[in-house]
Amino acid sequence: MHAAYALLPAWLRAVLRSVLPGFVRDPLRERVAPHLQAEAEAQARAQADAEAQAAAAAAAVAVTQEARPAPLPAAALRGDGICLIGYLHASFGLGESLRATARACAAAGVPFEIVDLPVAGKALHHDAQLEAHAVPVATRAVQVCVYTANTLLEMGGAGSRAGAPGAYRIGVWFWELERFPAAWWPAFEEIDELWAASPFIAAALAAAGRKPVLTMPHAVDFALDRPYGRAQFGLPADVFVVLFTFDFESHAERKNPDAAIAAFLAAFPSGEEDAMLLIKTISGDLPQHQAQFERLRAAAAVDARISVSDAALPREEAYGLISVCDVYLSLHRSEGFGLGMAEAMLLGKPVVATAYSGNLAFMNADNSCLVDYAMVPVGEGEYVHGAGQHWAQADTAQAAQYLRRLHGEPAYRAALGARAAQYMREHHAYAVAGRAIRARLEEIAALRTAAERGGLAGA
Repeated sequence: MHAAYALLPAWLRAVLRSVLPGFVRDPLRERVAPHLQAEAEAQARAQADAEAQAAAAAAAVAVTQEARPAPLPAAALRGDGICLIGYLHASFGLGESLRATARACAAAGVPFEIVDLPVAGKALHHDAQLEAHAVPVATRAVQVCVYTANTLLEMGGAGSRAGAPGAYRIGVWFWELERFPAAWWPAFEEIDELWAASPFIAAALAAAGRKPVLTMPHAVDFALDRPYGRAQFGLPADVFVVLFTFDFESHAERKNPDAAIAAFLAAFPSGEEDAMLLIKTISGDLPQHQAQFERLRAAAAVDARISVSDAALPREEAYGLISVCDVYLSLHRSEGFGLGMAEAMLLGKPVVATAYSGNLAFMNADNSCLVDYAMVPVGEGEYVHGAGQHWAQADTAQAAQYLRRLHGEPAYRAALGARAAQYMREHHAYAVAGRAIRARLEEIAALRTAAERGGLAGA
């Protein structure tokens, strides 16, 4: 009744108040007031949470925009090599992409420097070799910005104070849905071209903007510094271990842990099979994700063979964990690239994954177990700028069939993992990505030279 009353025009509410006697209105008010108070408190808490998140985001951007030396004038910029601008010390995916690009440059003999954009509240990654290339301000004429389009806009334009007027600026943007958000289109005006880590990203960017978009191989190239054992991670030695990993900051709805649980239970329904599912997450302890984390734990509790662990591991140990498992599972709804799957393949692990989106840049029917899917709408609030978009819902029954075969046929499992590792070494090594970068830089240099000569001739 109160909800209907609140929707009435102010003049009509005033009429009702004037005609209803006090002995009618007072009891109603007493009955409704407790509910209104609870609703008001809930709204206040939601408002406080939103303000806290906004403050945290502002603090992160403020750290990114910390005072830097003034940019060099265009005439002083060096024409050789490349400047990488991004999160050198961050442990999340964009940080790893920056470091992979730097190592690819090193492998191809491309001179490079790095302008670090620190972010508050994130785990740090240290690499002494790359830190030696860090500079306070960009000095090279070609600058590659390894961060998202919305971050570019938040920082106020062309690469923040790390950039320089007259530089040729390249955006390395990641995105996980088919349509690039219109709210971010102004960022196209701040860059000269885009490098996409997968054809999936490239298609979304090309459809949204008027700048050149090139699909460039994303380097996934590393070796373990030592052998790892299951005991280090508390895993049984004689069990078939299926691993699924994700970061709650990357949206649990997109990563789709419910599908991974459903596929595992369908694959091993009796409870007697020597198999377990390890769901390794990070960021579940953050206040904004605790409710989702508890729901995940409740979903996993239906079977003692499903284990959930939320903790950030050093990069080397994260690789070690993958190395001691038997299969990597990802029934994601969409991926821009899919770094976890690529890393597992490089380590020789069979990957069972949705046959949709960015992971098809490196997965095929010969080196992976690709799972069919149906396209479904992105639910309200499930992903940023997801309204009106669609993504994949994997066929958990087919995924279960793959898991059963990989469990029951060790020779097939080993052969598939070997083909996966070979493919990654051949197509995503540092040297491969580095050659692509060097070739594109040579093309850019030729184009800039021709443009300068044309300008002089016109003058």
